Amino acid sequence: MPVSASPIDSAHTSDYANDDAAPVSLDSLSQSDSATVVGPRELTLVPISPNEVKRYETKQLIPKRPSGTSVYIPALTRNWPRLEECGDWTQYAHPEGAAYFMHGKKNIFTDANLHDDRHLRAIIRAIESLESLLISQNVDISGDLEVVLDLTPGDSDEDFPECGYYIADNTKRSIFWLHEYDAEELVDEFQAESKLSQMGLRLEVEYWKHYELFPCHREVTSEILQELKGIMVYNGVDSLTASDSTSSYNGREIQELMAMVQPLREIGSRGGYSAQIVGRLMGTFTHTRFINYYGQYGARLSATQSIFEDTTDSQDQLLSSKILSRTRSVLFHILSIMLFDGPRQHAAALEEVWVDRIMRCTPWQKHIAKVQKEWKNVAALSSILLVIEAVLLHGREETARSLADEALLFAASFSTASLITAVLLLHQLRALDECNAEAVQQYLWTKPGGLRGLGVAYSLPYAFSAWAITAFVASMVCASIDLNPEVPADSVAVRVAAAVLWGCALLAVIWVLLMSARGSDAIGCVSAKLEDAGEWARGALQKVVLWRAAQQEGEKEEVLIKDLV
Repeated sequence: MPVSASPIDSAHTSDYANDDAAPVSLDSLSQSDSATVVGPRELTLVPISPNEVKRYETKQLIPKRPSGTSVYIPALTRNWPRLEECGDWTQYAHPEGAAYFMHGKKNIFTDANLHDDRHLRAIIRAIESLESLLISQNVDISGDLEVVLDLTPGDSDEDFPECGYYIADNTKRSIFWLHEYDAEELVDEFQAESKLSQMGLRLEVEYWKHYELFPCHREVTSEILQELKGIMVYNGVDSLTASDSTSSYNGREIQELMAMVQPLREIGSRGGYSAQIVGRLMGTFTHTRFINYYGQYGARLSATQSIFEDTTDSQDQLLSSKILSRTRSVLFHILSIMLFDGPRQHAAALEEVWVDRIMRCTPWQKHIAKVQKEWKNVAALSSILLVIEAVLLHGREETARSLADEALLFAASFSTASLITAVLLLHQLRALDECNAEAVQQYLWTKPGGLRGLGVAYSLPYAFSAWAITAFVASMVCASIDLNPEVPADSVAVRVAAAVLWGCALLAVIWVLLMSARGSDAIGCVSAKLEDAGEWARGALQKVVLWRAAQQEGEKEEVLIKDLV
């Protein structure tokens, strides 16, 4: 995807530096902490975004209690500490259950387990590195700012060579760093060059992610709550009154969310529930604004509107692209004719759902519901046709069949292929989380042949069913007007036609399998099974060869004994 490589003007990013103000030092830790855990080495600070915090990647396994161990609760024990203190650090439990620490005096947050001396030493070294950097750059981070530190483990348990960090500004709803940050991943899904205001919107998305990650100390202000409700009311009305709304949710979902947001003011800051909910919803709506170029000239106002130019870098690329496109286009049109225009219709419908390669769950869910209904109806029709064809074919002679019988056999073959492809496609989409836009996006990106290849696969059940009906009608016509010559069962033409039909059916099934939501896993599994089968066949062949050699040796010995006798 094309990504803007233009730098952001540094004049707009120096709001946090004040040449006249003295740098605010991160005051040293408590005496007990520094005396116990100060480490000898300095960590390398690496700028990261809130989405790069490894909370959901790091898995700390808990040792099991040995079997047979006795557990006793002392008499009259009523006080059980839920969260343990660690010096000046306060431990919080995120509404999801994850533990994190906050240094109240310095507004520093970390997911590191500070009850572990190795982690505590590493965090202290990271704070010292950050303090040195602040002094060298004369940056004042006092005020409504929050620092997040995220340790990166090294090769050994004792080693933490790097520590990711970012600084969140609660006033400006943004994040910033003390180093230059490579923002390619942040704007990867947006194909145009990002203006300063557009980049600010993207950083606001990251701010709300930070807001969601560390919510327990926050009090959701009435201004933020009113803003969220206003956004939700507008999106709900837009979804209900416009078929091509750019909203992240449909009208029914907005109504359900509004009912859940109403009591947030009563809940307050208790447990961080309100802040976590607000952070997630505000992040979702802000991200939708970012990908729709909100507030800019050329903003996307309809879900079916493309806002990007179709450009090619060079004449050579343009020429090769045209040649390849024409080749694929001719093949696609041929397949569309053979499959009753199904591929073109399905590809066009997918293009409307996936405009500018941006996935929205609501249009995708509507499209998939319609497609699945079509496949279920086709599967039911193919099953009925297959039963009728089996009854009509029962008791026919094997030595010689009529033209109507052959047409009926072809109809049964087409019905079988239609039923198989419909069942496979229904099963595959059942494994795809249609409410997860990222999973659907990945599903569409990884398909061979792109949306046209997916359109071919989606049209196969209907096309095979249409061919089955055509062959069935042809059989009835041949029988009714007595245009029904006998066809020998060993006819070369019949065998070739049957081979071609079943070859096409096999290719169709393989193509459908490649369209699986886990197509790469399926291909790898099939490849592994084929390798195992090959190994087994080679082993069996070697055993047969050895057995045959041993048998021949035994026969030779018997001949020699007879000669001696």
